[in-house]
Amino acid sequence: MLLKNKCRDLRRKSAINSIIGLTMSYHHESSEMIIHIGKESDIRILSPGHRKQIMDSLKMFYLTKTRQNLPIYAVRQKSLAAY
Repeated sequence: MLLKNKCRDLRRKSAINSIIGLTMSYHHESSEMIIHIGKESDIRILSPGHRKQIMDSLKMFYLTKTRQNLPIYAVRQKSLAAY
């Protein structure tokens, strides 16, 4: 399972080793990120105030499982909503 939501509103599960990258905005006020999954559609996460913690957790779990660094891509727009 990728993430557990305390609200039990988890809509989707994916194996951590199926992640091929993470895209996030350089903008400090952005709360969005996109998790790119191999043969599945991407996962868009909107988490005000917790983006860094989610990214750090994903990086740690990915490194532990795959022994490789998680590719992280950055964009220069405030929001990934146009994605």
